Amino acid sequence: MLHTSLTLLKQHGACTSGYRKVIKYLGGAKAAHAYGLIPLTVVLDSNGLTDALWCLRAVPPEEEAERDVLARLYSCDCVEAILNLDAAVGPDGKSEQLILVARRFALGLATRRKLNAARAACAAAHATSGSAVNVAYAYATYASRTSNSPLASTWGATWATNWATTYVVGQTAYSMLRKQYETCLREWLEGIRTAAQVRDRITNTLCP
Repeated sequence: MLHTSLTLLKQHGACTSGYRKVIKYLGGAKAAHAYGLIPLTVVLDSNGLTDALWCLRAVPPEEEAERDVLARLYSCDCVEAILNLDAAVGPDGKSEQLILVARRFALGLATRRKLNAARAACAAAHATSGSAVNVAYAYATYASRTSNSPLASTWGATWATNWATTYVVGQTAYSMLRKQYETCLREWLEGIRTAAQVRDRITNTLCP
């Protein structure tokens, strides 16, 4: 379980409206300050998906390593959801391979060189595509970057959803996608989905 706190939210520049919404949900300022560490599931319940994703930057230092892995793997799950939206194209080898390598990279099972190669192959295959596949490629790039990539990938979720809405799937599919994203994030935060499960599933999967 990942957490934040009122102090961490302030330190990272949380917006006033979102900050106040969390306090109200917890029963007021006194109760909120007495709460101490706040599970991110509470933020998901009180403020919704976008604020919960934002709060991934405001976890305690001892939870940052766990946060980084969770953010990358969550991003990869969302890529697959986008791929499945476009019935005309559907999942394709290059995008699926990039998702697989990005997952392996997040778990320390693939090198940066392999990741870059998979990303380049996917880019070459979908450079001119306006389909969900191209959306997924761009989003997977967020998920697979190094340095600040775990946080960039969480914002990639919101960005890719908006892109898919505007250019690909329409409002009905957008609503379904957002619901999937929220359910997925909750399952990661609650430990229903775990890095260990992903590792077990892909350890024996061959990568080039």
